[in-house]
Amino acid sequence: MANLVNIIMYHYVRELSRSRYPDIKGLLVNRFREHLELFDKSGRVVTGQDIVASQKGQHELPNNAVWLTFDDGYSDHYDYVLPLLHEFGLKGTFFPPTKCIRDHVLLDVNAVHFILASTKNPLTIVDRLKKFIADAEPQEGLKAFQNYWNENATANRFDPAEIIFIKRMLQHALPPALRRTVIDRLFSEFVSVDQSAFAEKLYLKPEQIRVMNDCGMEFGSHTHSHPWMDRVSADQQRVELEISVGYLKEIGIPMRDWVMCFPYGASDQNARLLASELGASVGVGTEVRKANLAKDDLMSLPRWDANDVSDRLFWDQGAR
Repeated sequence: MANLVNIIMYHYVRELSRSRYPDIKGLLVNRFREHLELFDKSGRVVTGQDIVASQKGQHELPNNAVWLTFDDGYSDHYDYVLPLLHEFGLKGTFFPPTKCIRDHVLLDVNAVHFILASTKNPLTIVDRLKKFIADAEPQEGLKAFQNYWNENATANRFDPAEIIFIKRMLQHALPPALRRTVIDRLFSEFVSVDQSAFAEKLYLKPEQIRVMNDCGMEFGSHTHSHPWMDRVSADQQRVELEISVGYLKEIGIPMRDWVMCFPYGASDQNARLLASELGASVGVGTEVRKANLAKDDLMSLPRWDANDVSDRLFWDQGAR
């Protein structure tokens, strides 16, 4: 039985040079086409349901199978991804946070992306954060700026320290009320005063999701409001999953043996058990490596980032 699977994680896929936000960190449409050409030639592309069926002994996967996954429910996925997948006769699995679709709410993580994409010098945002902290009323959980910097300013393989610092501060490090205020002010200053209208354009619409489903695309849960699922209560974990699954069913998406995608790759044992209890058969995270279905936790499978698809020997010589 073939157990090695290259699960690819995509987010923004767009014509960046023609966008109002050319500095957003996304994959160029032409580069995505190159990926599909490579995957199509391999003959190894599978779906989430193929993965589920393989675990039930109902389907044999090709060795070093390729599974295409798309997070966050962007309109990019309808405008650019769907036509290309259709052209190549391939399918993908999509994970929209349902609050964005239903309520036109902009995720904090996306607000941060566009704040950064609208700012030529990220140190400007760092300075703003320093001032926000200095001016804030004393409150539970609020630390000195230097403490935050020491804890969060660590570069990774994609971003320098100051970018990571901004992302962590505005995604989870600051106390919730202050974080909400800071995001709203920065977004209004650098991007738009109307977050709801911005969100309505950024994310998929229910009718687009139905069209994609009719074209053979799969949909799974990415929670309702995209929290770090290892940082919320068990009751909140249940609410996040029940609303997400319920809404997708409501708009006509079949949710049998569905796939779970944990935001930020963050989950704990309870979150994984809850997803399974509610009908998820497989889950994906963000650990960067090839998945081994015989050894890995099937509710938190690792994925390659789209930027890791870099050479034509990848599928045979990637990490085992």
